[in-house]
Amino acid sequence: MVMGFQYREEAERFLQALRERLGKFGLGMYQGKTRLIEFGRFAEGNRAERGESKPETFDFLGLTHICSKTRKGN
Repeated sequence: MVMGFQYREEAERFLQALRERLGKFGLGMYQGKTRLIEFGRFAEGNRAERGESKPETFDFLGLTHICSKTRKGN
């Protein structure tokens, strides 16, 4: 499942609530694949300001999603 949030705090609250909800039914999420990533139009600039590498990629429905700019800078 891929979910998108504008703010990291919202994503963290949702992830915690989902873990609690699944736990009530004896279910859980696979820790090797469950993660929060920074993605979107501001991700590259934000990560550069913090001195981090380019944003992560992820695969969804057979497509690899890459966060980058075009050759023209868009």
